[in-house]
Amino acid sequence: MNNLEEYWTAYSGCVIIVTNVRYFLNKTTDHLFAMEGDGEIKDFPGDYSEYREWKREQQALEAAQKEDKPRPTEQPRTSKQQTNKLTFNEKREFTQIEVELPKLEHEKEVLESRMSSGEMSSDELVEAAEQISKLIERIDEMSMRWLELSEKDS
Repeated sequence: MNNLEEYWTAYSGCVIIVTNVRYFLNKTTDHLFAMEGDGEIKDFPGDYSEYREWKREQQALEAAQKEDKPRPTEQPRTSKQQTNKLTFNEKREFTQIEVELPKLEHEKEVLESRMSSGEMSSDELVEAAEQISKLIERIDEMSMRWLELSEKDS
């Protein structure tokens, strides 16, 4: 299995992998199409463990929203209030994320290539690794927010 993992990790193209081995899935993927049932397919940027964590959070939010349902004595919302469109600020944030994400990805790739070139000192390598860690965290946060906004937009 290690040879297969190494091959897919080094492969720069796009591959569809169908497996029930979570470890293999986490090691070889950075984007998922999760089959949610009833013909629904979830497009998720991240590995399977991140997807499961996100799914738990969504279920907790849904449960909290069900508890906060309006009482029968309250007036129901009008159809204008129920629409799930993006606000002006959310549209602006969505556009900004779409511009900034590729820049962050490129910055991460440049750092990774510099690190693998063998021309950096150990101190520079440590600093670059910390920068990459911060970049990955920021990219993940922005990807999740982009996903939330894209679902709301559709």
